[in-house]
Amino acid sequence: MPTECTPNLFGFSSVEGREVVCGFDGGAVTSEAGGLLLGATDRAIRLVGRFAGCVMDARRQASVGYRVAALVRQRVFGIAPGYEDLLDHDELRDDPVMRLLSGRLSDPLAGKSTLNRLDHGPEGAPTRHRKIGHDAGAMSAGVYRDIFVPAGAVYFTTVGYGTGALLGRCIRQVEAAHWLDELGIAQAMWVLRVQKFGPLIVESDLEGNSLFEAQNAQINQRIEKLYEGLKEPALKRHGETDDKTKELI
Repeated sequence: MPTECTPNLFGFSSVEGREVVCGFDGGAVTSEAGGLLLGATDRAIRLVGRFAGCVMDARRQASVGYRVAALVRQRVFGIAPGYEDLLDHDELRDDPVMRLLSGRLSDPLAGKSTLNRLDHGPEGAPTRHRKIGHDAGAMSAGVYRDIFVPAGAVYFTTVGYGTGALLGRCIRQVEAAHWLDELGIAQAMWVLRVQKFGPLIVESDLEGNSLFEAQNAQINQRIEKLYEGLKEPALKRHGETDDKTKELI
């Protein structure tokens, strides 16, 4: 049975003001056209953006050519079709579909050396010699609203390691542990049977309101005034952020 091809063009979201279409008469343009469907899926669920939100960047932003979000997108959309080796990006950085997925049509994507900084970033805060770090458990307030609220879930937190030890006494049984190998003991999802489990603080409620987000917004309204007349924090030489709205130094 002969293959039936359609001459119609398939439209996708525009990038940098340019129309994006997919057809079968464009010649040898790219072998990764299937990535367009992956990109459309990601725009619907915003997974890569949430993933990028777990990455901390202590580089001097005025001198940065490739933002962390762009690096994460390039790495994820490179791994998805099977390009796990960073060396592959010496060619992929010029592929039109890869550039489209990364939202960077006008310029080449990052090379292997730049992506290497992302791959070898330490878990936790950036260090003096490694300016990009990550927190595997980081979640933004948007994640609470988009995922927790429809599922009828709330997010609890507590204060101090001593409180954590107290809560451990309330655990009666471990029902399951998900993503233990991938995330480790601290960040894995544990299903526990507990009794008299507390005290706890509701960080995100059933309406998606984030306690930390609300308190940070109040603090940040006056944070600049608090630092008026002070010298620039010396800690920024060691890789920590000097953005006063993100961290008190």
